[in-house]
Amino acid sequence: ISSYNLLQAEQAGRDVMVSCNGCYVTLYEANRVLQEDPKALEEVNKYLAAAGKHYDARPKVRHLLEVLYEDVGIERIKKEARKLPIRVAVHPGCHMRIFPDGHLVKYFMELNEALVDEVVPYGLEQMCCGLQANLADREFATQDRAKRKFDAIKAQNVDALVIVCSGCYDQFERAIAGLRKKGYDFDVPVIHLAELLAISYGLKPDDFGMRYMRTAPVDKLIEKLEKKVK
Repeated sequence: ISSYNLLQAEQAGRDVMVSCNGCYVTLYEANRVLQEDPKALEEVNKYLAAAGKHYDARPKVRHLLEVLYEDVGIERIKKEARKLPIRVAVHPGCHMRIFPDGHLVKYFMELNEALVDEVVPYGLEQMCCGLQANLADREFATQDRAKRKFDAIKAQNVDALVIVCSGCYDQFERAIAGLRKKGYDFDVPVIHLAELLAISYGLKPDDFGMRYMRTAPVDKLIEKLEKKVK
């Protein structure tokens, strides 16, 4: 499946950019194997041939954070972006730590620091969101992973929890909804780094529907952000 998805980019003459950490790891690792192991590439192409396709493993797979930090440039973003008057907690996500040098986590932290007044530590940044644990024990994933993070984040009185991985976003939103049914209210909105970037560069929250499809209330956050972009 990964090779077929990568093939779509190759046929279009493009590289692949991924925001979700899990999707990034899957596509990056698959492409690395196919680029380094001729036998693996030959085997994959036997299957693709049944659909009249052939993959040469030319595309690069890059994380959104790499494109922002390296290509757009962190110094350019620091210079151009308007600091938003909010305090945020961040959740990098497990798969962001795929590389021994930790550069994706470094990029994520520095990009957040360039966009907001304060990134507030809460002590559990490295803890998993619980997404994969759902497959074995949903109660553990919700109570011993998501809720533990929520408790620590709420104690810091931040305006938002910033993520970049759509898998983590889905887990947090489901956990918020599930916990609310049991009387626990996590009122810190979970937002994507790209939303901060858009607002910092002049877009208004309603330009891209920021207030919709949210489990945690976002009105107070939007009120603060709109003061900045008027």
